[in-house]
Amino acid sequence: MKFLKILLSLVLILVILLVGGVIFSDKILTHMTTTKNSRFENLKFSMKNGEITYDNFILNNKKLGKGKAIVTLSRGGLFGIIPKVELEEMNLENVDLEAIYAQEDKAIDSFSEKMEIVPQIKNSKTTDQFVEETTKETETLNNNVNTFINQKIREDLLATNNIKEIYAKSTDLKEKAAKIKELNAKSEILAKLINSEKENLENKIEKIELDRNMMLENISVDLSKLEKEISLNDVKNLDSYIFLDKGKNLKIVTNDSLKTAKLINEIERLPLKVKKLNINNGIIKAENLDTESKEKIEVNSENNLKSIITKSGSNYEIQYDENDLKAKTIYNGKDAIISNIEYDKSNILEGKKIKIASEVSLNKDEIKTTNKTVLNPEEESLLVQKMTTLKETEYQEITKKYEEQTQAIQKLIDSLNENKNKLDKLQKDLLSLNTMITIEETQSVLQPQNEVQSDKNEQKTNLNNTIMENIKNQQPQNNTDNKIKIN
Repeated sequence: MKFLKILLSLVLILVILLVGGVIFSDKILTHMTTTKNSRFENLKFSMKNGEITYDNFILNNKKLGKGKAIVTLSRGGLFGIIPKVELEEMNLENVDLEAIYAQEDKAIDSFSEKMEIVPQIKNSKTTDQFVEETTKETETLNNNVNTFINQKIREDLLATNNIKEIYAKSTDLKEKAAKIKELNAKSEILAKLINSEKENLENKIEKIELDRNMMLENISVDLSKLEKEISLNDVKNLDSYIFLDKGKNLKIVTNDSLKTAKLINEIERLPLKVKKLNINNGIIKAENLDTESKEKIEVNSENNLKSIITKSGSNYEIQYDENDLKAKTIYNGKDAIISNIEYDKSNILEGKKIKIASEVSLNKDEIKTTNKTVLNPEEESLLVQKMTTLKETEYQEITKKYEEQTQAIQKLIDSLNENKNKLDKLQKDLLSLNTMITIEETQSVLQPQNEVQSDKNEQKTNLNNTIMENIKNQQPQNNTDNKIKIN
């Protein structure tokens, strides 16, 4: 009987422990999974599938967000009698990877920056674009002037000719004074309109003169680019092509992979063992984190870039391959990084591929880039010939093109000045009592050709001849006509 009581007591204690374990499992597992550098927030445990869910996983003060993990128990502590929690598979569902990759790390950041040579920023506007735009704008302005003269003010100009004709024929001083007053009124209106057109031309000429300085800047940039291209194709500088052509992707992959390795290293150093990790639905996948020799991490970066990280002792080896590029980087998890890169470049020598190689290393604060490219004698000879040809022919082409473009711009300025002079002459002729205004027709004039010809004949023969004949026959007081100034 006494034995049964003891047995019943043990059963009751066991039941109480089990019920208590179920009731307090969340708190128990929260306590068991909390370490000095990590913890789960709002952890919930499901006994059905042995899975925990959590609202946030905090690692070294970094909030990695919500997720879930499969929990297993192993023996630990003295004599292996203390249960120990392990995470068989851990999923982090919404990690802010941009924040992880942007987090400052002096060693990784400086090393990643070294992977890219940013090409020189292109000119805001090329000389070809400047010439093309200026040509279109100049044509528009010149057409506007022709339209202005031949359509907008044509009738008014002809009317001033008529006033001058009547003035010249008249012998009545009162009528002459009236015609001068009438001419003055019309000339004042026309002068304002002509000044407006002249102002448009003058502003455009001034703008072209100011903007054409850009042509000198552009030729300076072109010559600098030529010098850099020649320097770049020197054998000792060939590895720079890696960081020019492939630098953008290399920089992204290097930064993302190294900071992923750093994150994994922080997780591996926790007392809480994680065997498998999945971040953001496979963006980062890590397997066998508890077995160094089999550890494998896959990192998928932007632009479909992918790298594979493996563990070798205490170092992380990062492999990144493109079609024509291979890069292998070794990282100790702290401040030592070395990367060996090979690039098969096909457009340096025609019909040939050149294998360019470089080594970039960081030891504490010192970064070093070493060109590892080796060319055979034939490749070296062809490269020298190419550079010689570049230097001789490209320079001639650049300077020749500059001269042609300068002449083109000057012709445009001359055409604007020609129209400005035409407007100046109109203003001068308006104020001259002895001069009939001749309108030169252009293609933009819509007036029928026979009418145009009739007007010209009338102006050039009858009117001018009549004026000159009458002036010669005027009384002495009419000799003051040429001195009349219209305000």
